[in-house]
Amino acid sequence: MVETRGAVLFATIRSRVDAMPTHHPPRTMDRELEGRDYVLVTAAYNDERHIADTLRSVTSQTLLPRCWIILSDGATDRTDEIVRDWASRYPFIEFVRVEKTEK
Repeated sequence: MVETRGAVLFATIRSRVDAMPTHHPPRTMDRELEGRDYVLVTAAYNDERHIADTLRSVTSQTLLPRCWIILSDGATDRTDEIVRDWASRYPFIEFVRVEKTEK
């Protein structure tokens, strides 16, 4: 899911493949953001099964973000490792690990 708030986009990772749409909507987002800088923010927690698909999808777009901040909320799987690998190849990806706090 992608939500627009000004020039910052918040994207969530779909954790269930069957929840993904079977068709792609027209590229209205490209037209809305054309000629503008935008920042993408994604939170990831134990998303090792899906994070590579998300990274591949965003990096293959024709309109790339100025900055893509991926927040890892104390992941205990390979999510951090996968994101760090992609961030080393794409300079606009910024990885931020936030240690999970106990409530």
